[in-house]
Amino acid sequence: MEVKVYEKSGSGIPVGLSHENIQRIWITSFLSAFYVFPLLKSPTGGRRMIRKMKLTDLDKVMDIWLFSNIQAHDFIPEEYWRSNWQQVRSMLPEAEVYVYEKDDDIRGFIGMMENYIAGIFVDEKFRSCGIGRELLDYAKSVKKELSLSVYKKNQVAARFYLRNGFEISSEAEDEATGEIEMLMRWKNDE
Repeated sequence: MEVKVYEKSGSGIPVGLSHENIQRIWITSFLSAFYVFPLLKSPTGGRRMIRKMKLTDLDKVMDIWLFSNIQAHDFIPEEYWRSNWQQVRSMLPEAEVYVYEKDDDIRGFIGMMENYIAGIFVDEKFRSCGIGRELLDYAKSVKKELSLSVYKKNQVAARFYLRNGFEISSEAEDEATGEIEMLMRWKNDE
């Protein structure tokens, strides 16, 4: 397995490595103040990785954010997402954002604020290919518990999170949209 070194961005372990390799990487990262993320061979060819978002990724990430929200939330006027675009763009560089990249192409990302998942977004062309699951698994590997909100009408996302171990803890109306959101939680029981 090839590896590529990225600057340390917080506590977390690389995904998809054996226990022995994880120990070696932890020692290396502790000594060098760098984390190592694997460059994985994709079953369909090419290389894929999950890495911290760089400022140069922002345009592609924002395109994915806007079009994913418009498509997934057809019950909310498109103008709502477009009117929030600039605010989200200004906040993203300060957030904890990890991108899924394959062959130098960003295909999805996850945005987090501490243990809260602000969203998982995947480019329309690459949905149902396991990218969302890989991003969620990455978040689970670096956090002991996670929470998120999902619109009740977004049944595809709600089922995805339920399948992946989240439980609905409460429901409330989102004041900005008038839609019901479900607060969902996951906790690592190990």
